[in-house]
Amino acid sequence: MHACGRQPSIAAFVKRVPCKNLAGGDKVAVKNAEVRLVVGAGLSFSVVENPAFLAFAQQMISIGSKYGNVSPDEILYGRQTVRDTVFEKMMECRGEIKKAVAASSANRAVSFCTDMTTDDVNKNSYSDFTVFWVDNWLLHHSMYKCEYFPEKHTAQNIRHFIDSTLTELGLSLTDTPCTTDKGSNIVAATAAKTHVDCSCHRLNTAIDTGWKKVMSLDADIRQLDNFCHELLKYANQASGVQTNLPKSLKHGGETRPWRSLTDMFSSISASRDALVPLLRERKKEQLIVRIDVDLLHEVVSFVKVFPPLFDILEYANVPSLQNSLPVYYTLHEAWQPQAGDSEPLAVMKKEFLAALTDKYWTSLNMLHFVASYLDPTLRGFGFVRDVNDRQGFFRQVEESVHSLATELTPSNVNEPGAASTSHGDVCISEDNTSVASLPPKQKKLKADPFSWFRQTETSSSTQAEAVGRSLKDMMDDELKDYAREVIPAAAPGDFDPLRWWGQRVHKYPLLSLQILPGGYS
Repeated sequence: MHACGRQPSIAAFVKRVPCKNLAGGDKVAVKNAEVRLVVGAGLSFSVVENPAFLAFAQQMISIGSKYGNVSPDEILYGRQTVRDTVFEKMMECRGEIKKAVAASSANRAVSFCTDMTTDDVNKNSYSDFTVFWVDNWLLHHSMYKCEYFPEKHTAQNIRHFIDSTLTELGLSLTDTPCTTDKGSNIVAATAAKTHVDCSCHRLNTAIDTGWKKVMSLDADIRQLDNFCHELLKYANQASGVQTNLPKSLKHGGETRPWRSLTDMFSSISASRDALVPLLRERKKEQLIVRIDVDLLHEVVSFVKVFPPLFDILEYANVPSLQNSLPVYYTLHEAWQPQAGDSEPLAVMKKEFLAALTDKYWTSLNMLHFVASYLDPTLRGFGFVRDVNDRQGFFRQVEESVHSLATELTPSNVNEPGAASTSHGDVCISEDNTSVASLPPKQKKLKADPFSWFRQTETSSSTQAEAVGRSLKDMMDDELKDYAREVIPAAAPGDFDPLRWWGQRVHKYPLLSLQILPGGYS
């Protein structure tokens, strides 16, 4: 906590000494110019710290040092020129994406996700299309399209958008896997494709369903939620409340119920001691003292599991399909009833478990099981406590792996891996050239949500002879060797199974190919 009990500003953490070489009058002039920019252009205050703005400012300073004091009218382009150039750059980016995707599609290492959105102000609808591809055993992604969608959101119209985009990219209309939410029209539009439900969306739906059910059944929870919302409303409207708290009171909005619940209850719990005297001075003490502290702590403990689980489901630069199954079992384990549970907590566990089973478990399929098995850190299925269930899952995974192996041809086995040309996440650099991205930025987990079931195994494996043998025999040998591999000691986000398999592609020519189509990519 900060010494004075207040939240330090962002600027306190930024090693930046503005105008240190300028005279006093020039410092004031720069500050006032930034203020006029923000107010006059109606921009966010954060724009003055935006890297793109800082790069623009540096470019102008460099031009000034070279040419002297020039007029903006002499060097800046107008809106139409900037607009046209943006579209030119966009088409260049699309061309680079096409090249990257084409190189990976031959290995069936491409998938996509698509969604429909509506802006809150004008109520205009937009359709987006993001493509994922594996190249050199690294997962890349890029939004390929985000277009105004004036047509009705029928399955036929959505299918036309998807198929025309796939055709643009030179991808198969039926064999390219996709991930979407469970909207009825978008599900119907992708019915003929290899479709995987978005685990984040399904888990959001399960949490929202469970919370609404709890609110309808338990008066204490309903009262706690109401009191917390009223406190949050006052803190946001009254001056001098939020700035004097060790942690500002938050509410994540209704589009992500897990974020709303976690932020609101956790922030109130963290700032409760500071709120009591602060509200007492304003004669508003009842807003905090009427909140049941014990129940608040129970709810905070209940919802604290959400953020790390959603983090590992939302990765974009590393595979995440393998995490969907252990996420279910992690929540299933966390929400088992205990003898000392209060009545409200017991209701929460019961209803959230029911919603998890109904809304989330039903969205999982054998691809998720195979993906978890092909992640060495999850291979043992330690998250499945019932040994009989675990052995049954192993048998089903083995059958699925053998089934997938029959689709492989000798040319696939001889040329494993991905394309020889690496494009990375396509973008345009400052010197107008296409560049590949640096190693992907990843979220860093504050805690490993899977630590409760992780085990470390020590074993060795030998390479199986693959020449002149049937695919079934080769696969059997690879599965046996893989089962003896040492499990990497790494948390989600610190371990990339694609890279792991890419380093062992010659040892596992069949298994390594199966992580590309329809799942990890």
